Amino acid sequence: MTRRVLVTGAEGYVGRTLVPALSAAGWTPVPVGRATVGAIGRDTEWGPHLADIAAVIHLAAVGVHGRVRGAADIAAMREVNVYGTERLATQARVAGISRFVLVSSARAMAETSAAPLTATDACAPTDPYGQSKRAGEVAVEQAAGVSMEVVILRPPLVYGPGAGGNFDALSSAVRRGLPLPLGMVHGLRSLNYVENLVDALVHALRCPPGIYLPSDRHDVSPAALVRAMAQALGKGPRLVPFPPGLLRLAGALTGRSGTVARLLAPYQVDGRFPGWNPPVPFETAIARSMGRPAA
Repeated sequence: MTRRVLVTGAEGYVGRTLVPALSAAGWTPVPVGRATVGAIGRDTEWGPHLADIAAVIHLAAVGVHGRVRGAADIAAMREVNVYGTERLATQARVAGISRFVLVSSARAMAETSAAPLTATDACAPTDPYGQSKRAGEVAVEQAAGVSMEVVILRPPLVYGPGAGGNFDALSSAVRRGLPLPLGMVHGLRSLNYVENLVDALVHALRCPPGIYLPSDRHDVSPAALVRAMAQALGKGPRLVPFPPGLLRLAGALTGRSGTVARLLAPYQVDGRFPGWNPPVPFETAIARSMGRPAA
């Protein structure tokens, strides 16, 4: 049986860690990206890259970071996340590939969660990115038919050394010793260290088909996260006990109401993934993310 795995988005943040991990686990990764196939969308020709492939891990996506400014951004996002994904899944099934692993997002389910999200909860995404990822999931499930097994992972926020987005902004502020108005923000949030997610992806090549929400299984509040970051740097956290109501007002005045609402709300997933446990503990993951080696 071939051990070759097609990996899309291999040049991205998760992909750069996944490719060597696959090799270490005895698989032969076959990286494919825009430099190889061109723009990813409904007309992408994946066929020449699917010969002698056992499984596909589809990481390529757009729209995680930054604001969606209008219909053109939404259309571009859907072209990759929905139509490009559907095209790849269809051609993979035609090529006789036995397993398709789709890296989706917990945001395909919701923006907030009063209780930990589970794979059986209804999906009600409210933002364009989450909606595009959910539509991509549906497209893969329909394209797979009965001959191709599908594993869908919905990770929460992915972080680690060199991560971008909100995690990078927060870690930069902690390094600079800036006061942060998060002392009264206690809603728990699930996180996914990049090495833990990569380990889950390797496991996804042999687990039962289905939908899973892997995480570090160590949920923290924004205030607790700042404390952990500061501790990893040997610093004291500079947390200001700013009332959440005033944070919402500041978000409204600066046009960042959505960002503030997500920050204040709890967002947890159950982290269940049969046969898998996150190999890197939270404290070690934070230390590595802050540039401080830990056991």
